[in-house]
Amino acid sequence: MNNLEFQVVGIVTGISSKSGKAYTMLHLLGDFAPSNKQLCQGQQCITQYVEGAVPSDVAVGSVVAFDYGLGFGGRPTIVGVHAI
Repeated sequence: MNNLEFQVVGIVTGISSKSGKAYTMLHLLGDFAPSNKQLCQGQQCITQYVEGAVPSDVAVGSVVAFDYGLGFGGRPTIVGVHAI
């Protein structure tokens, strides 16, 4: 894996009580981004919110990458996820 790919170790799906929209929370392991000031060992654990459902090939144990689009203020935002 590189620092843009993550292994799925958990998946939580639900419906937002505020918006009524479906969501998925992906629990992921991934490599640390290179750093000139810190010594990083092992892997990082992160949780990523994805609006709606994820494709059926995104499952526990799969390696995924995210698709990005322009969001509010021209900042990158996640618009999808796919298995590699």
